[in-house]
Amino acid sequence: MRKILVLIGVVVLVLGSGIGFSPVVLGYGNYPTIYESFTAGDDAVVEAYGNNWMAETFTTTSAHTITSIWLKGYRTGAPGIFTVSLREVDGDGHPVGFDIASGTYDADLLGDSTPGGWFEVEMSSETAFEYGEQYAIVFRAVAGDSTNKVHIRYDNANGYAGGVEEASTNGGATWGTTAANDFLFQVYGNEVIEMMTAVVFSGYLEPGDWIITCLYSNEYPPYYAVTTPQEYFSIQLLDGATVLAQVKMPAWGKKPGSIYLSEAAVAGLEWGSDYIVRLYGTTGENPYDDYTLVAGDWMGEDFTWFDGWILYTASSI
Repeated sequence: MRKILVLIGVVVLVLGSGIGFSPVVLGYGNYPTIYESFTAGDDAVVEAYGNNWMAETFTTTSAHTITSIWLKGYRTGAPGIFTVSLREVDGDGHPVGFDIASGTYDADLLGDSTPGGWFEVEMSSETAFEYGEQYAIVFRAVAGDSTNKVHIRYDNANGYAGGVEEASTNGGATWGTTAANDFLFQVYGNEVIEMMTAVVFSGYLEPGDWIITCLYSNEYPPYYAVTTPQEYFSIQLLDGATVLAQVKMPAWGKKPGSIYLSEAAVAGLEWGSDYIVRLYGTTGENPYDDYTLVAGDWMGEDFTWFDGWILYTASSI
C-alpha cells in the first residue's frame, strides 16, 4: 500500500498543474558566463550624449538569459546616468520597439582618458532571449551634452559578422547603419535549461527494476509556457552517446521527472555506473543539459530516501 501511495505522490508531482507556483527566470546558481562578444579592433570611439544614441546589433549563438552587458569606454566631464537596453530589430536591422530589458550605470565613475576600460551594466531583470535571433544593444547618456559625454570604443574593420553599428541623432526615433563598424561588447547570461539532479531506486514496482527520478528546470524561449512541452523536450538516460531510454518532458518550469525501467529492461545495464540523465530538445540548436550519476545517487531499495526526495523536490519547487 505504501508504494502505491508513493506512486500517486510522484504522479501528482510530475503531472500536477503547478497551481500556486509563480515561474521565475532561472539563474542556475547565478554564475553568468559570456555568450556573445566582440573584443577585437578597438580602433576608435563615438560619443553618446543627449539625443545621440548608439547601438550594436548582435546574433544569439544559443538561447539564454541576459544578466549584463559590458562595453569599453571613458567619459568627458560628468555625463550622468548611462542607459543600456536590449531591443528587437526590424527588417532593415535597425533597433525597433520598446526595451526588452535595460540597466543603468553612473558614467561619472568612468575613467576620463583614452582608451578607457571595460565596464558592466547590469540588467534590472533577467530575460530569456531566443536562439539564432538578432537583437540590438542600445546605449545613451540622455543627460549629457557636447562637453559631458561617454566615449564608446569600436572596430572600423567590419570584424563582427553577427551585427553592425547603428546610430541615431533623434533619441532613437530613426536609425542609420555603419556596416564597417562594430562596437566592442560582451553579453553575459545564464542557461535556460538545466538537469539539476537525479537519483536511482530499485524494486519500485517489481524486484530488480529501476526508477530514475530527476529535478530539472526549463524555460526555453519562445516555447516556454505557450506550447506543449512534450513536442520539444525529452528526458533521456544515456550510456556515453547511446540513448538507453527516454520519456517526454512532462511540464515547463522547475519540475520533477522520472524514467521507469522494468527488470527486463535493465538486464544488460550495470547498477552504479556513471550513466547520464539528459534534458534534450529537438528544436533549434538541439539544446540539452546533462547530469552524470555518481555513486551517491544509487539509492537501492531504501524507499525512505525516496519519500524524502519527494518532499525535498516539492519544497524546492
